[in-house]
Formats: sequence, structure tokens, C-alpha cells
Amino acid sequence: MNELIKSMSADMKISPYSAESENSFIYRVLFSALGQWCLHISAGSQDGNPGTTKHNQTLILNNLISKYIELFPGMEDFLCSDDTRLSVLIRHIYQEVGYLFTDDANRNHLCDVQRVVNTGNSKLCLNLLQKSEINGLGVFNSEVPPSISWRELLIRDSLTPEQYIASKYDIVLFENRDLDLDEMQFFNPLAHTAPSQSWNNKICTEFTVGRKSLLGPFYLIQSYDGDILYRLEVQSETDDKLSSFEYRRLYFALKSFYNNPVNMRIKKIDNTYSKLVFQGHLPNREYYLLLLISWPDQYAFNKTEFIIKNNFLPFVSEVISNLGVKIIGG
Repeated sequence: MNELIKSMSADMKISPYSAESENSFIYRVLFSALGQWCLHISAGSQDGNPGTTKHNQTLILNNLISKYIELFPGMEDFLCSDDTRLSVLIRHIYQEVGYLFTDDANRNHLCDVQRVVNTGNSKLCLNLLQKSEINGLGVFNSEVPPSISWRELLIRDSLTPEQYIASKYDIVLFENRDLDLDEMQFFNPLAHTAPSQSWNNKICTEFTVGRKSLLGPFYLIQSYDGDILYRLEVQSETDDKLSSFEYRRLYFALKSFYNNPVNMRIKKIDNTYSKLVFQGHLPNREYYLLLLISWPDQYAFNKTEFIIKNNFLPFVSEVISNLGVKIIGG
């Protein structure tokens, strides 16, 4: 194996899993290294000023990806090198979860506040620490005491799927509107398919979601006393915020409410690693957290399969089951 990869993997404490291909291991090491570069850039200075501009941060990461691909042929597909999405994604994750903060001049700085999330045997540290272990984009150290919960990190409430449904479908928030049902599609929580494929032309349950097109508008819909009641559901206008794609939580909760939950399968690889396989894409809160404790399998934008260390399985199972997702295996 390349000496540079050996050195980088040893420094970040990343090991290959059983029968992992060389390219897969190189990709995981480079994926984590890009995250470390992003943080170190923010910890330094640019043009004599502390921190760095977002543009400079993205530019450096793009250049690094290009250099990595030159050094390691075959990484183009793993690192999705045809655009700048990976560089921007890494920066956005760190901004959203608190590794970085942006000042009034729109410059990013490394956060110097000691915040730590207890993930079990290891602690997710929201800053740079010496002698740390890197998993995905996250920095871990077992010697630092925990200070915040994962709910605080993700700004996630404690509602169960049933309580969440009750809050979303509170009858006082609905009205009887004159909408043409023939022009709409409806989410079917009973369908044995991924949420994105669980749409048809009729209402199948008391509580559902309706849409006029793939892009909306979207309505929460419930049947009440023989009437069809509606509530306009406003979707996030951006896809890079921690709170983006929150409607996926509603789809997961509806499927769970009707005893047809979305699955997360745990496939054990060896004594150190497992593979997580999801039936659908996660809300950004949980997706960003997964990128801090695991690696997307085979390519950086894989949103349904992740390589994770076994010691994180109880933690990730708690977080994901909170959405109403059924955990299979492990």
C-alpha cells in the first residue's frame, strides 16, 4: 500500500475492514483527510486575518481532491470529482454542527469552545484535539468528558413518532379547502417501498401527504368526519442546512404509525466494522451525524449505505430508531 496512505491512516487511526479493496480503503482515508484539512484551514489565517473565507476553504479542498486523484488513479468516482459538491458539503456540515463559526465578515473560524457528544465508548469532539481518532468527518477522543447530548447537537426534539404525528395533524391547524384531488398524488404509508416510491393517486390512510407535483406544493391531509381536510406544508428552500429535508421525518413517522416502518439493516463485516443499509434517505440532521461517525460506502454521496465501527452501533441505533425506523440485525 502507498506509504502516504499508510501514514495518513495511522495518524487518523483508520484501519481497513475485512476483504476491503485497496481503493475503498484509500477513499475512506482521503474522505476523512479532507475533513481534517477543512478544519485546519479554519484554524489558521488568510491574508494576515484569522480564519478563512468560505471561497478559499472550498478552493483549497477542490485543489486537494484534484491532487489526490492525480496521486491515486481510480478515485474520481469515489470522490465525485466532476464538481465542487464534496468540498461544499464538508464545509457545510462543519458549519451546521458547530465545528466552525462564521463571523460578520463571512469568514470561517474553528470553534474554540469545548463541546463533546457522548457516543458510547468514544466522545465526538467538536474541535481539533491531539491524538484523536477520526471516523468519517468526526474527531473522537475518549479522554474528554461529555457535555451535550446528541439531541442538543442536532437540535432534535424528544417526540416519539406517534407524538410527532399528533403534533403535525392537530385538527385545529387544518381547513376544508377546495382542492382537486384528481390533480394530486398521495403518500401511501402502507406501501412496502422506499418513501420516495410510496406515492399513488388515491388516499389510503387517515393521515397522509398530498402533492401536485414532485416539486409541490405539498399538503398534510387527514380524513375527518367524512371530510378531507388540508394544511399547506412549507418545504425548506435550501438543502444544505441542518434542518433541511425534515419532511423525511414525517414520511418515516407515518410509516411507523401504520406499522410499516422504514428499515435500517446492520450487516456485520468483521469484529470492528459493520455496514448500515437504509431503505430511504435521512433528514439532514441524522445524515450529517452519520457523516461524523461513518463513511459513505464506495462513493462520497452514497446516502443509503455507510461503513461504521461496531462500537457506534448502539448509539446510531438510538438516534435512528427515534425517527420510527426499524433496526434489523446487529
